[in-house]
Amino acid sequence: PRRVFLSVLTSTFIAFAANFFGVTSNLLSTLPESFAEKTGLDQFYPRGDYKRVTVRGDVGQGKCSFVIPKDWVADTSLALAQAQRRAKVLDYSMKPDQMGVLPDAAYGPPGKTDRQGLSNRETNVSVIIN
Repeated sequence: PRRVFLSVLTSTFIAFAANFFGVTSNLLSTLPESFAEKTGLDQFYPRGDYKRVTVRGDVGQGKCSFVIPKDWVADTSLALAQAQRRAKVLDYSMKPDQMGVLPDAAYGPPGKTDRQGLSNRETNVSVIIN
């Protein structure tokens, strides 16, 4: 009896943690939105057709939180551009920085790019924290 109880308890925990068959998402959908936002569970498990994203700006700029469709992904080209900007190339020409503004985060539907790797036909979200 003890082994059966521990096995059932462990498998139930794993099913909830892995969102097996969407169990955790469905349970989260039945709870009030304020509870899901306060606990941050909707950042890990979609609540209905949406998931919450929290974006932090640079040091001292703050953060924001918003909801996006659950199948959207982060823009990897933006992450690469941010990493390249942080690395900074050694330039001894003493020219002022001519860098433009990069968004703090960008999200959109996966795939569907043109020949240059850009997604111009779909709706996307870019966030700049000021």
